[in-house]
Amino acid sequence: MNRFKPAVKLECFSLPLRQALLAAVKAGAQGVQFDASFELSPSNLSESGRREIRYLLNSHNLKLAAVYCPLRSGLDTLQDHEQRILHVEKVMDLSFELGCGLVALHAGQIPDEKETLRSNALKESLTILGSYGDKTGSTLAFETGLESGKILADYLEKIDSGALGATLDPGNLVLNGFDPLQAILDLGHRIKLVHAREVAGNGPGRAAREVPLGQGNLDWTSLLVYLDNIAYQGYLVCEKEEGNNKAEDVIAGLQFLKTIMGST
Repeated sequence: MNRFKPAVKLECFSLPLRQALLAAVKAGAQGVQFDASFELSPSNLSESGRREIRYLLNSHNLKLAAVYCPLRSGLDTLQDHEQRILHVEKVMDLSFELGCGLVALHAGQIPDEKETLRSNALKESLTILGSYGDKTGSTLAFETGLESGKILADYLEKIDSGALGATLDPGNLVLNGFDPLQAILDLGHRIKLVHAREVAGNGPGRAAREVPLGQGNLDWTSLLVYLDNIAYQGYLVCEKEEGNNKAEDVIAGLQFLKTIMGST
């Protein structure tokens, strides 16, 4: 399982970039992911700022696993549609310039077969962004969870682009009642990134909640075996969205993943 590379979402440390990178190194991460927002937004990063990020990553022997593109609204939202597409393209450019070329994001829920204004907006967005990625060498990896892996895979197959993939989030899938293992089989080569995140308590009369890695319902040994079977060789990005101990939880999560990878 040495083909998998442990990584961490920098925002979980709640530290400025330089300190967060040091924390990632101390935690034993090989890669990092950060949000393209605030001072790390494409519009706020000058050429010298981008060079500094590349220098910091190289000096710490870290790789950029992905850049996450936060969106206030999905790509199926009609309001500010063109501006939203342009923003995603800028994030794709930023990711490529930083030596990664992979952007993770929530696109919005995949529609059913019924044609609506929102479904047309999503298809148009992905067609434009897919074409842009094909030309620039960047890839978009859409978060799983709002629909099954099969629905996402089938939808992406309808768009003529090799630049559209998936970010596997097992926690999101479990939270919404889907099987992460089946999602791996359905998405296959479309999986470009894996977010190592976990929930527990999802069942009749039991409210689901996010928990530290290894303390939930997921069988991580099986999940890594399934990823190995589809020849996934990318990053496993530890992240935690809730709680007061995010830094401690992701550090423990990295160690948990390393233990699992070393024993399978």
